[in-house]
Amino acid sequence: MTVSVPGVFEPVRYYNGAHVDMYVDGGLLLNYPIHCFDGWWLSMKPENGFLQKLCELKALSKLWDKNVRFGEYNDKTLGVLLYTAEDHEINEHVLEERRIQTQGGELKRPETRLTQIKRKKKKLKAGAESMYTKKSDAMGRFVQVLSQSDFDTSATIDRSELESAFRKTTIFTREDAVTLFGEDHTLDSVFDLLDKDKDGEISMLELIRFAEETGIQLWSLFHGYGRFEVSNIAEYLTALQETILTNVKRLYHDERDFDRTIGVYLDYIEGSDIAMEPGDKRFAIEQGAQAARSYLHYYVRKFKPPLKKNAILRTENVKLSVI
Repeated sequence: MTVSVPGVFEPVRYYNGAHVDMYVDGGLLLNYPIHCFDGWWLSMKPENGFLQKLCELKALSKLWDKNVRFGEYNDKTLGVLLYTAEDHEINEHVLEERRIQTQGGELKRPETRLTQIKRKKKKLKAGAESMYTKKSDAMGRFVQVLSQSDFDTSATIDRSELESAFRKTTIFTREDAVTLFGEDHTLDSVFDLLDKDKDGEISMLELIRFAEETGIQLWSLFHGYGRFEVSNIAEYLTALQETILTNVKRLYHDERDFDRTIGVYLDYIEGSDIAMEPGDKRFAIEQGAQAARSYLHYYVRKFKPPLKKNAILRTENVKLSVI
């Protein structure tokens, strides 16, 4: 049932009296349901039993509301979230900061066939990422001087305001301008390039369109997920699923969930990497152990729980030992 992905595996059929229920992978709706034990829905308390909750039939629609079903935060829940260098999670930077504080930024990877393949891919991406960073930084400074030059606060830029922005060379340098617009650019050529609809003003949408064409994914940074190139039905379904998952996570996850989440960074090992060598498996296990240690250190430092009898907390080298 847990891998019954439509289009890949057939759904699991469950015969419910005269009806046939069909089950698919729950991850299609939410692949990290850390909230599932919040509230009354899966509570084992007698007062939260279905008979007690369903006795008022008129209130059924209210009971289904997520703020009612999962309204009471359960600090006894502990989740494990896997993420990789390629397969990102919303707000994973919170987990990364925690990991780096205790584990450091550099990882010792094993010498396996999988790491060799990923190393080659990373090398190919390095040049592109360097140029992306340069363009992104230049674009950030360009937006900054445009904002400072929007004298009438109309959220659009006319030719005189663009000229004023280009004069702010202490912020938006000549090198920045060349990075975005080329060596032979002029004020008129830049304005004509950005003013797509030729109405004499540069709008925010026109600026975003230019950034996207340049390779700077402004919408991706805002939404939390990147663009998907779709050329067939499989890519369309994948893009659709990822978009739904990302937005559902925004609805259900909040900052408190990181206080009950062990974030396991698997680096080069992705979900589709099934054929792993022993070295890869040992690396994954060690990353899980490191993640647990990082979480315990974070939890003790933040919540300062009382020590149990015969417990010793050793802070040197960020180790937590209990005897």
